[in-house]
Amino acid sequence: MMQITKRDRLVLKLLLDYGILTTKQIHALAFKSSDYSIALRRLRLIEKEKFINRVHGLPSGLASWLLTQKGASLVGGIPLLNRVNYNSLLHDVRLSTLRMELERQGIAKRWMTSFELNRLLGEKRARNLESVQVPDAVFSLRKDKEWISTALELELKRKSKDRYVKIFRNYKRSKTIDLVWYIVEDYRLGEFLEDLWAKTIGYGKCQFKWSYYHVGEDLEDPIETDCIERIALPAAHSWGTLSS
Repeated sequence: MMQITKRDRLVLKLLLDYGILTTKQIHALAFKSSDYSIALRRLRLIEKEKFINRVHGLPSGLASWLLTQKGASLVGGIPLLNRVNYNSLLHDVRLSTLRMELERQGIAKRWMTSFELNRLLGEKRARNLESVQVPDAVFSLRKDKEWISTALELELKRKSKDRYVKIFRNYKRSKTIDLVWYIVEDYRLGEFLEDLWAKTIGYGKCQFKWSYYHVGEDLEDPIETDCIERIALPAAHSWGTLSS
């Protein structure tokens, strides 16, 4: 049986927190001072002990990793994911990249994924699907000297107008969200969402914002990806004051 190291436990805790990470993401978070091959070799050893599972399916061929129940037990938790949804795999790992960068910038904390939110909502969401909106993530975002409750939506594919109207109205009912932030890969979609929000919700207490963001299929280390600069608050496209 392999000797579990402090860094092994860090890897398990990261997967417990994020839900899913690629090899490159784990290398950036836990093995930054080591060669990439060392990270991959260690992940394979942890996998051999059945603490983590490897997942394939990204367009680039990169492997992703999930925590098993055995691995979660070692760090005192419950896995966020029991199995991967291949339809949302690329979306989920890109969301992890986005989170990594926002936390690196020091403007995000108390991050909760949709996996955690669905687990917490449980029966309430099952009973009232139309009025409980679960974003891709909820977290505290630093704006000036304040921290505001933010619902994040990473929008890789455009939905129908009617679907967006329902989502926006669900957000309007929320008493805990200060900002709805859409991250898009298409400027036209961002402009469409901003206009639709203004027409659907109007102006008032809650804020709406959208930003352009793109990471290639190889999911490079976010710290080295120049497009990430467009995430930073000073470069944000829209800070409207829209009603909630």
